Amino acid sequence: MKLSQLKQSYDLILSMGSNCDSALYLRSNGLRSFSGPVDWVISASMPQLIQQIETRFVHCMKLENLKLIGSVYGHFSVEDTATGILSFHDFPVPPDQSRQIVNYPDFKAHFDRKVDRFYKSALASRKALYVRMQANVEEAESLRLALERISGGEVYLLVANYAELEDTSVHEEDWDVPFITAVQIPLTESLRPAAWQNVLSGFVLDGKL
Repeated sequence: MKLSQLKQSYDLILSMGSNCDSALYLRSNGLRSFSGPVDWVISASMPQLIQQIETRFVHCMKLENLKLIGSVYGHFSVEDTATGILSFHDFPVPPDQSRQIVNYPDFKAHFDRKVDRFYKSALASRKALYVRMQANVEEAESLRLALERISGGEVYLLVANYAELEDTSVHEEDWDVPFITAVQIPLTESLRPAAWQNVLSGFVLDGKL
């Protein structure tokens, strides 16, 4: 599906990882419906992501599976050993510098609300767009089908893959897959805002779910 065909009006637009860029640039371009379950974390494994979608994230971010692997900017770096998800923004290092996650109850309650809203909105949506960083054709098709199974309407997917680019113009990948478009985004971080703006120009978020 060509990017020009994908540029339509949607009542639900959400990020599906694999890092913060998809959520960040959807938000900065006024196209993110709300914060989803995999916003602001690293969800590199597509099979794991699909499994979490299929099981309603029931095994995701359980306290007994959280492993502290470091800290940066006052927050623990945490690995969910059950799902492979990495968190860098959710768990503040306590004032006494102890290696304990002291805000877990509040975090989990907030996470569960995000999961609940995600599924309710997907079911209520008539036309949804999801945006995923880093995926090949087979992974993208599997992800879209998993999202379609929880949805009440049409499901479209925009995949953005990093590439060695020196400009911010739109670079489409020639996938020719129904309901899915793939584009390339510069590896150079300073080029990304303009590149994303060019990719996302023409999309419309119509309605609130």
